[in-house]
This record gives sequence, structure tokens and C-alpha cells, in this order.
Amino acid sequence: MLSNPAAHTEDPTHGEMMIHYSSLIDAHQGQAPAKTIEEMVAVFERQRNKRQRSLIRDVANQNEWNDVELDAEQREEMLAKITGERPKHIPSWEELLSEVEELLEGDEG
Repeated sequence: MLSNPAAHTEDPTHGEMMIHYSSLIDAHQGQAPAKTIEEMVAVFERQRNKRQRSLIRDVANQNEWNDVELDAEQREEMLAKITGERPKHIPSWEELLSEVEELLEGDEG
């Protein structure tokens, strides 16, 4: 609680003390509490835009495949390696359209 008092201001038992403690920390760091609506909106916007650090996310983003878009064949190959199954044949739009045309021709003839 003491490491992040602002996150515990809604606590039914310690909330008031956490608000007081948080205001003392802000005063010590030279941050005056917002007094107007505009200042409050600016504080909320600053907090919303602040990127939260995550060690797990930072390590995961170092992956060389992070920004690579795989084509359908590569995705199927990776899926086959993960599941151990052979990839199923997924027909293309052209194959599906030709199959529909054959069915329509069979109905007409």
C-alpha cells in the first residue's frame, strides 16, 4: 500500500490515510494537486498517455517475429510444427468459385 498509495484510496479502512499520504508525497515531489477541471483533465490525459513498464512485455517485444506478417503458407507450416498435424488444404477463392460454377452447370444440364 505504501509503495503506491494512490492505488488504494478507495480502500474502506485505509483510504483516507492513503489520500493524505499520497498528497504528502506529491507535495514533497513538488506536484501541486489539481484545482480546476482543466488541470484535472490534463492530469488524467497525462496518466492515460503514460506508458506503463512491463518487463515481460519488453522482453517479449524483442522477438524477431514481433513485427513480421506471415503469409498463409508460413502460418500453416508453423501450425503444423506446433500441433504435429499435416496442414489441411484450404481452397482459394478461385477454387471455390470454379466449384460453384461446376455445380451450377450441373443443375442446368
